[in-house]
Amino acid sequence: MPLDNIDRRTLMKAAGSAGSVAALSGCMGGGGDEELEDISLMDIEEVPTENQESELNIWNWYVQWVEWGAEQYEEEYPDVSTTVEGYSQPTQWFSQLQSGDHQIDNIGTTAEWTERGIDQDFLQEIPYDRIPNWENLDERFTQPILDNLSGDEGVYAIPHSMSVFPSLVYNNEHFDEPPSSWDVLWDDEYADEMAIMAHYSSAPGKLAALYTGQDPNDPDDFDELQEVLINQKELLTTYGTEHESHMQAFINEDIILGTHTSGRINIANYGHDADHVSWTVPEEGSMFGIDLIVVPEGPNPRNTINFLNMMLSMDSFREFVNIMNYKPPINNLSEELSQDDRIPEGLIEDVNWGDEIFENLIWSGPLPDDVQEQYDEVWTEVQAA
Repeated sequence: MPLDNIDRRTLMKAAGSAGSVAALSGCMGGGGDEELEDISLMDIEEVPTENQESELNIWNWYVQWVEWGAEQYEEEYPDVSTTVEGYSQPTQWFSQLQSGDHQIDNIGTTAEWTERGIDQDFLQEIPYDRIPNWENLDERFTQPILDNLSGDEGVYAIPHSMSVFPSLVYNNEHFDEPPSSWDVLWDDEYADEMAIMAHYSSAPGKLAALYTGQDPNDPDDFDELQEVLINQKELLTTYGTEHESHMQAFINEDIILGTHTSGRINIANYGHDADHVSWTVPEEGSMFGIDLIVVPEGPNPRNTINFLNMMLSMDSFREFVNIMNYKPPINNLSEELSQDDRIPEGLIEDVNWGDEIFENLIWSGPLPDDVQEQYDEVWTEVQAA
């Protein structure tokens, strides 16, 4: 998930200080000789556009990848100045949109916050069918967006990354084969050697739902979820709330079992040479999340749609895997990634979820308010127990 990259997140390119983004504007065309007509994304008929504004202001938490994209964009359009700003919590960009005082053109975020943006009328509809590189995307990952994050009128988000969460993480030097069931996280044989991610309130509850055979997006027995989480609590060393430190606990062998995102374990393997750490999907199944790019009412729609098209290119996704080690939502994944000698074969295998894995996954989309409230109540009781 995006928060996995908090340690890499900085303001990489800026016209001034980080706070200067809100003061930036972009209203002039390529050479800055004449003012362009004020339009929305849906007014754009052809991509890439013939003309561009003079600026492009990007907020994202996959900063290194987006910085690469910004540099590529400036090479393609040398009269455009790009700004990339990282952030650590979605509330940072959301509050900017709430204030109405922003110059943000596009934002990297999650399905939950995309839905919030749609509900508040903060986001623009995206003419995805006019973006040439949309055809690079695997429909298994675009369909949840088309079905669930399309508002009343159209599509409001572009997928670019996915990760299994919870994935069952284990130290492969302690296990002869991958654990096959979530039961292992309730096995007192491993007491004080386990920790699970609880970086948001429904994360433990969704794990408990998978363990008890319930639908994690719509459980039918929250009392059972609370009971099994309380039973598990005394076996755990801690609840992980920060992605980097939780990953380091697996790397340092402070814990040998638990949960994390598959993307973060890929980073452990290929960014930290921690080949003793592995992830798997148990027989009961798991969930996958999709990270997205959304577009508020920004000043530079032409640059935004051109940038989206560029970031959906195969070159961009190869760069994404090389930099971030996460799974991209592309067709012919192994064939495309194998064209880049920088990407290890093992990483290509780890991000190429086969049918056996994918068929055992549920999309982790935004929860209905009543389900989220009950998860919150369960988590409050578990923490107090």
